[in-house]
Amino acid sequence: MNLDDLYKPAPAAPALRVERLLARTPREVWTALLDPAHAARVWFGSTLESDLRPGGFLRWTGQWEGKSFEDHAIVVAIDDGAFLDALYFSGLSGLSETPETRLRLVIRLSRKGAGTEVVIEQANFPDDERRDHSVTGWNMILDAVEKDMVG
Repeated sequence: MNLDDLYKPAPAAPALRVERLLARTPREVWTALLDPAHAARVWFGSTLESDLRPGGFLRWTGQWEGKSFEDHAIVVAIDDGAFLDALYFSGLSGLSETPETRLRLVIRLSRKGAGTEVVIEQANFPDDERRDHSVTGWNMILDAVEKDMVG
């Protein structure tokens, strides 16, 4: 997989970093975020399909505000339970998918005391408004992960 062919970020494109400490184990957080059996509870009711390996994929499908959508990502690198690096595209963005319109998504989980430090980074937003919308969405997802009873 040649990353330069798949991702071409714009210089100075908006990016985000969301950090949270959750009272969950890293495995519980990972499962809540990336296990298809739990996805609907944290990903706004969407269905998740995944092939979690470098070159694999994630695909979220569902309904949002009355519209069908499909978001998907190409897995660049993964360390099961701790790290995901993926190239993400939202079908609701209104954009055509190209290397220039994909977002870089990195999720890092690490044990911190009795909980898990979660760091979410996303880069290459087309504008500040979409970045801010994504920050709100990530906070809603992490709130749902905190409440999800995963075992």
